Amino acid sequence: MKHKLVWAAAAAFALAVFGPHQTVSADIDNLAVTPVVANTDVTDRFEIVGQPNSNRQLKLSLSNFSSAPMNLTITPTNATVTSTGDIGYSQIVKKAHYGLPYVLNQKVKTQTIKLGGNDSQTLTFNVPLPAKSFDGLVMGGFHVSLNGSPEQFVDVPLLMTMTNQVPTPKFIFSQIKGNSYNKQTYLQVDIANLKAVALKNVSYNITVKSDDWLSKIGIGKQRYQAIKSGVNVAPNAALPIPINLHDQPVKAGKYQISGTVQVNGQRWHIATDGTVSAESAKTANAQDPNLIHDYTIYFILGIAALVILIIVISIIMFGRNKHKKKTAATKKKAKSAAKKQESSTETEQDKPDKQDSKQSEKD
Repeated sequence: MKHKLVWAAAAAFALAVFGPHQTVSADIDNLAVTPVVANTDVTDRFEIVGQPNSNRQLKLSLSNFSSAPMNLTITPTNATVTSTGDIGYSQIVKKAHYGLPYVLNQKVKTQTIKLGGNDSQTLTFNVPLPAKSFDGLVMGGFHVSLNGSPEQFVDVPLLMTMTNQVPTPKFIFSQIKGNSYNKQTYLQVDIANLKAVALKNVSYNITVKSDDWLSKIGIGKQRYQAIKSGVNVAPNAALPIPINLHDQPVKAGKYQISGTVQVNGQRWHIATDGTVSAESAKTANAQDPNLIHDYTIYFILGIAALVILIIVISIIMFGRNKHKKKTAATKKKAKSAAKKQESSTETEQDKPDKQDSKQSEKD
């Protein structure tokens, strides 16, 4: 009886918080993907409220209403947060991060099928629950893609709970990197939700300041700001905060990140430094065909080289002039000394003649 009460409370918690938002999303024409569920009014997702070391068999029905066959890959994954602030399943999570207690992709096998024209198949997925209960919610789903296309897919959510305990949310800075959306360059700040709790209507106000030497002397764009509200955040996932650079290149180097993240009256302050790697910047810039190249650094280096060249030439010219003046002074001094020496020699030669003249006068 006690277990039933716990499961009922956990199920009510999952339904109340996530029910209205977690439904099948479809982007493949002529394909119907339906969770096969029993004894529940919820038919658009899977819900698991279970005990440790138990197993669940989940069935997924796929129907092709076109005459052409479809190559479909069904990949289990945990929920992530998209750049638009929605919960999604297109990014396949393959390892535990941000305190994630259960990685679906490690426990549930991916399946690939060829679904014939006007045909239907029902697939079964074995879902083993972890050996130890976790508090909160694991939010995941089955990502159904057509021919591996990132644009054509269907997502079927899966909610898993084991207790009725809801962890206290916690946000921290994760990383800053270069990224590209719709072939435009972005700076992206990732703020991590470290707890197994999903959150609605999250808002943020984040400021990013460049910390390179050009910014310190007031050259180039120095400050960026991102403000948004109404964001949904998945459990144990990163909240991406994209900043559109409008075709300006992502610059590798140090940045200062500050601001706040808020939800339900709670606020987390962010104040830290981060570094955009050269590889991240290069990859993001390569995706933008309209990239506006910044030649500021080359202009500054050219001016600096010109100034240094002028200084060097000035020093050389000054040295040469000084040397010429010194040489001229030395020559003048030598010439003066020579004249003095010549004058002295003539004086010495005149002395005997004067003595002879004086002697003749006496005689």
